[in-house]
Amino acid sequence: MNAFASAVCGAIGVHVASMYLSAPFGRAAWGWEVGEDTNCGSWSAWGACSDTCGGGWQTRSRVGADCNPLSEGQMCNEDKCPASTGSSVATCGSWTSWGDCSKTCGGGTQTRTRSGGGCSSTSESQACNEASCPTCGAWTSWGDCSKTCGGGTQTKTRSGDGCSSTSESQQCNTANCPVTTVSSLTTCGSWSSWGACSVTCGAGTQTKTRSGSGCASTSMSQACNKAVCPMPENNGIESSVSRARGLSYLCVVHLIPVFLHWWCC
Repeated sequence: MNAFASAVCGAIGVHVASMYLSAPFGRAAWGWEVGEDTNCGSWSAWGACSDTCGGGWQTRSRVGADCNPLSEGQMCNEDKCPASTGSSVATCGSWTSWGDCSKTCGGGTQTRTRSGGGCSSTSESQACNEASCPTCGAWTSWGDCSKTCGGGTQTKTRSGDGCSSTSESQQCNTANCPVTTVSSLTTCGSWSSWGACSVTCGAGTQTKTRSGSGCASTSMSQACNKAVCPMPENNGIESSVSRARGLSYLCVVHLIPVFLHWWCC
């Protein structure tokens, strides 16, 4: 080896030793560096670290025909990761599906969650079922009972598209009916006497009545005074005949004798 070669090799050895002695703790270089080269660009900025905690790796590079090495790396983000992650890297799990809505209508909320030491938040909520709720009107008063005794039913109603039911019934007037009814039906009074006949002869009608909500009918009629009516004592013809006969009798008995007496005397 000549004096020039020895000088070059000696300079390289001193430079490399100087690089490793002056490198910061925890940093290592790739390849060998050969002093100040005339055809080699400047180092780029350090790239992003491969981990957010627990120790990652980042690199930088340069370009040039005389560059050796072209890139180098170093440790980064060497702080310990939170214990809850269970590893050297803080993780955050995926969101769960949205939970059930707190209301079926009228605006409620639903929530979803996730877990992990690296999560910025572990739960979030959103509005749900915001449509207005269906309405249901108030019950009416109870209607009339179907029976006055012996057990009937009565009904009340309501309306609205939000009603689970629109009518409701209950028993009413469950007390036993009076013994005279024979059953749970209401009573019917006795028939009245027959009323006066509408005519005195020649066939008329007469009526009788009864009352009560249990009656099948409340009036009844029948024929009466069916006998033929008698003829009038002096009808037109007989009167005329009688008057004629009377005049004849008057003439014979009274007027003729008077005329004869006058004539003869």
